[in-house]
Amino acid sequence: MRCPRCGEDIPDGYVYCFKCGYSIQIVPDYDVDVEKSIDESRSSIADSFDSFEVKRGKHRSADDTIEIPLIRDEIKKVRKTRCILIVLAIFIILFVVSIMLFYRSSKSLGAILLRAHEAYDEEEYRQSVILYEQALNSVKDGELIDNDEIMVYGMALLHLEEYEKAKQVYLELFSSSPDTPEVYRGLIEAYRGLGEFNEINELLNSTENDDIYNEFKSYMTVAPKFSETSGTYSELFDVEIFADEDGDIHYTMDGSDPDEDSPIYTAPIFLSEEGEYTIKAVYINRYGMESDIVTADYSIVYDVPEPPVVEPESGGYLNPAYISASVSDDSVIYYTTDGTIPDENDRVYDQKIAMPLGSSTFTFVAYSDKGVSSNAITRSYTLGLINPSCTPEDAVNYVTASLVATGALQNIYGTVPGIEGNYQYTCTSAAKEGSRTYYLIDEFFTEPGRSPKATGTVYAVDAYSSMLYRTRRGPNGEFYFSLFY
Repeated sequence: MRCPRCGEDIPDGYVYCFKCGYSIQIVPDYDVDVEKSIDESRSSIADSFDSFEVKRGKHRSADDTIEIPLIRDEIKKVRKTRCILIVLAIFIILFVVSIMLFYRSSKSLGAILLRAHEAYDEEEYRQSVILYEQALNSVKDGELIDNDEIMVYGMALLHLEEYEKAKQVYLELFSSSPDTPEVYRGLIEAYRGLGEFNEINELLNSTENDDIYNEFKSYMTVAPKFSETSGTYSELFDVEIFADEDGDIHYTMDGSDPDEDSPIYTAPIFLSEEGEYTIKAVYINRYGMESDIVTADYSIVYDVPEPPVVEPESGGYLNPAYISASVSDDSVIYYTTDGTIPDENDRVYDQKIAMPLGSSTFTFVAYSDKGVSSNAITRSYTLGLINPSCTPEDAVNYVTASLVATGALQNIYGTVPGIEGNYQYTCTSAAKEGSRTYYLIDEFFTEPGRSPKATGTVYAVDAYSSMLYRTRRGPNGEFYFSLFY
């Protein structure tokens, strides 16, 4: 390089012309410290020249070369300082740029989503939700978040049991991906957490995808059904409860609402007697999700049988008649003769009854096979024969005497050889066949220490001829007569 003032060559690494002292400006940027150092160097050089000239006592010409080590050191120091400052400036600039780039990259949508997904994988669900919501809030025009990331956001909400938020997330996913099983699973879990079980039913019933329906139908909680509708019944019956899906049916019969601690339905419920019944049932699927509670009310009121038809009507009679009672169904007729209302422990009416002599009262009641009784029918009769040739007591004596005469009895006390006890005879009723009227004499046998017991043998004495007859009964209970001898 040549000096621009005098043209003298300047060695590499020097910034001053040693001939004329001209300073070469090669620093691109102005630096106060460097300029100050240069000024100081100039002053030092000038002083050196002055000092040199004074000591020598003479001046040198411009062509003379002077070796000055101090100038070289100063120049080197300046160059070194300059290089250090440049390197330091570049380093600072690069550091600041790196920090800015890192900050900007850490705030980018992709970076936030990556950290959110990593937080979910590390089961830091709260942090994952915070980051996903930060990403959603930082979406700019033209940017989209993949549905898979939205799905992870929804799963994080489910882990935190924030079911309402999760429901909204999956509903948005459902609108764009209606046939995705993972969307159904997440939405069902959200409904389940909110207890909105009917929403699950509606969701699955609305799908036309059979694979989706079959995969998730076990989540449905369709209310159970009863085999019999609520109402009033006259018969005892079984009630069955069933559900369309696998799971348990729990029920109560005390009016309380059933839950998972209530009895599990396993067999038909038999309504065993007349009365009021309330059955409540709930279906609980294998995920513990409950259906609506259903209720059935039953009232069992047995049909009351019609009262018996009794003939003849109450009244006074001069000729004996048969008393009959009938019903139109399978009811059983019971009767009494003491004026009390009969029950199932009293005598069963099974054939016509000969009308008693004198005054009598009969009360009849029909009982159904369920033990329900009809209204009672009472008849009162008075039977008095017109001018009979013998009395009922005479008729009994005729029977006893005839039996002794034939050897059937040992004596009039009714004893029989070899048998402990005795036979007795009573006359309490009468019957008519054709033009004849008969006293009816019933036979009883009394064992020692016991009450008389009817043997079923009935004799008859013609009330107007006093003749003795044997009797037999027809299928309807009427008496037929034949002479004793």
